[in-house]
Amino acid sequence: MAKSRARRRWPSEMTIGTDPVSGATVRQLTSYRAHTHHPYFTYPCWYDGGRKLVVVSDRENRVNLFGIDIDTGAIRLLTDLDPGKTLHRLCIAKNPVRDEILFSYDDTLMLLDLATRACRPLMK
Repeated sequence: MAKSRARRRWPSEMTIGTDPVSGATVRQLTSYRAHTHHPYFTYPCWYDGGRKLVVVSDRENRVNLFGIDIDTGAIRLLTDLDPGKTLHRLCIAKNPVRDEILFSYDDTLMLLDLATRACRPLMK
């Protein structure tokens, strides 16, 4: 993982509106023209005390993990993965005890420490 891109950030793209049927507040976190997957329906990927959310996106034509600050909307690149390998977009899960994400990358199970953004293989 290259250090140069690993600290990349984007400003907020968040918009807040109201659902016309239910009246519920709706918060759209991204507007970049890319596929962004949020596995929080099946594996809650909240971290930093519930203030940030991990998503998988092919932003800039490279699939990586991103963290989104729910209050500010700021987006941060969490991984800088080789575009020649496959990050299985919906095969991620958060450690329920620590701020760590497990994800399937090519043929390897990886662990991402969300505090340090250090990434290491667990099993091949």
